[in-house]
Amino acid sequence: MDEEGQIDLPKTQGTILEWIYREEEQDFFNRETCFLSSELYEKFGQYAFHSEEDPISIDSEIEGFHEVDNKAIQYLQKGDRVEIDTDIRQVLEKEDVPYSAADFLLSEQFQKQASSQGTLLVRISSGKLPVDTIRFFADFEKKIRSKNSNVTNNANRSSYSGPLFAYSNEKGKSQDDLDPDSLLELKSPINTGWKNNNSVSPQNIGNQMKNNGWSGFATKNPAVTGTRYIITNLSNGIGLQKQKDQAGKSKSVFPSHQWHIRFFDIPDVMDATFQVAGQAHRDPPHHNNPIQTHGWKFSQSRNEVKTDWQQLGAHSSTLYIGNKDGFSSSQGKQVQIDP
Repeated sequence: MDEEGQIDLPKTQGTILEWIYREEEQDFFNRETCFLSSELYEKFGQYAFHSEEDPISIDSEIEGFHEVDNKAIQYLQKGDRVEIDTDIRQVLEKEDVPYSAADFLLSEQFQKQASSQGTLLVRISSGKLPVDTIRFFADFEKKIRSKNSNVTNNANRSSYSGPLFAYSNEKGKSQDDLDPDSLLELKSPINTGWKNNNSVSPQNIGNQMKNNGWSGFATKNPAVTGTRYIITNLSNGIGLQKQKDQAGKSKSVFPSHQWHIRFFDIPDVMDATFQVAGQAHRDPPHHNNPIQTHGWKFSQSRNEVKTDWQQLGAHSSTLYIGNKDGFSSSQGKQVQIDP
């Protein structure tokens, strides 16, 4: 993690279901928590966040838990409103989760464990996201990377294991507009990357682009364009890292209508092959303020970067890295440049 350290972010309110399960021969309970929140779905498109917890001894205090019929797992899996445990049904209604999505209340692994004979208990309470937002998104990215790496014999898929998205913790345009209750927001897909060599760094890549037509609005007005972060997953923990540089190339008579790219440093422990990750997009006139009139053109922006680097003599390829969710114009692809 760089010297900025981890950034503490607010957490969101919801319902916590703490599940414990033991088979007859076990002298401990397996345990996981599920955080359920309608706000979680509104912001991230996911009803629940699961956190695997350390097992607890059968002699531990389990006050507040009540036993759930193992058959309830089957009911959860098929969304049977009538048969679901009464307390769980009330949770679904409170958090506005459809019964068809009730299987989100337990992770897939826990569902398999608890479907067999044994004792399943749950304790329900109100609280805040038990795992901070950074870890939520770190887990989200990890699942994408794992899914992508499990697909074999596909030349169009990359082994890239660096950051997949750029994030913001800003709600407004200035410090005065920031919402203290806002969550970290996923803003855009990483769609460019530079392979490692002795001369590659975010600043060097940025300078090369600024010297070749990318010295526009973003470079001259960085405060207006905002700050983005990537999630770093290092040996000493998960955290956020700020963008290291940015560049822009004007696209029309509007100063803010530009090709825009932000550069991030990729830690070696995440991906030793790539040194720099880039997030390229097209800023619409006036950043779509006050009216949303234009898209951000992630694939076109990616190709604009590719074309300019090919003109500089660099080798490049466009490969699938899987970060397409929520960004139809990105297609989950990344231009990978060997300068």
